[in-house]
Formats: sequence, C-alpha cells, structure tokens
Amino acid sequence: MRLVGGVAGIALVCELLSGCVSTAGGALGDLTRSTESAASDLESVSLALSLYSDDRATGAVTSTAIDDAITDLSSEQQTINTLTVGDSREHRARSSTLSLLDAALDAGIRAKEAVDGVRGASSVTAAHDQAKRTADRLQSWSTRLEKLW
Repeated sequence: MRLVGGVAGIALVCELLSGCVSTAGGALGDLTRSTESAASDLESVSLALSLYSDDRATGAVTSTAIDDAITDLSSEQQTINTLTVGDSREHRARSSTLSLLDAALDAGIRAKEAVDGVRGASSVTAAHDQAKRTADRLQSWSTRLEKLW
C-alpha cells in the first residue's frame, strides 16, 4: 500500500515539474482555467496601468506588458473557440466564456490605445477601470464555472 502511495506521489511531482496541465473537470474545467488565466491577464494590465499612472513605469514598458496580455487573451480565446464540448450546459458555458473573453480582449486593446495615445482612445483611468471590472467579471464567472464540475 505504501508503494502505491509513493508512486502516486512521484507521478504527481513529475507532472507538476514537467508543466503538464491537468484536465480535471473536462470541458468545464478547461473553461474555468481559461477564465482564470484571462482574469490574471487583465489584472496584469490593471497593474501595468496603475504603475504607468503613478509614473513608476514608462509607456514602452506598459505597452509591452499590455501586448503580452493581449497575446495571451487571444490565445485563450482561440483555445476556447476550438474546445470540444458535449452537452448543452457546456455549450452555454463556452458561449458565455467566449463573450467574456471578447470583453477582456476589448479591455486590453482599449488599454493599449490609451497608453499609446491613439486619437479618440479612452483615458488611462477609464481603461484601467474597464480592465478591473472585466477582470472581476471573469473571476466571478470562473467561480461559477468551478461549481459546475
């Protein structure tokens, strides 16, 4: 019995060290993880905008951080677009997740435009507020999704 527990422990450590992602929760688990990742990306955007507003980061550094978040958000969106779902509950969850990822991507783009001074762009403060609100919505949705699986 002790050997089985030891082997299971070693397998878990190897999985964690190799960067393998668990598929716990099936499609709903994947949606949860993508939603959490997107929320984290927007929290990074929000932090970058705060540092920029406080003159603790340059526009170039802030813009790069936002570019990275936009790239990650686009990747999450693509992952969810191609995710195989089974039943109607998973279809609805994927649709809601995609809507939130669209909003997250929009918040990232607006933040980028604000920092880059694109004509007609929202202010950095407004972009920060949008990123924060959207991150909160993603986090709330993630919590709801996790309860479904």
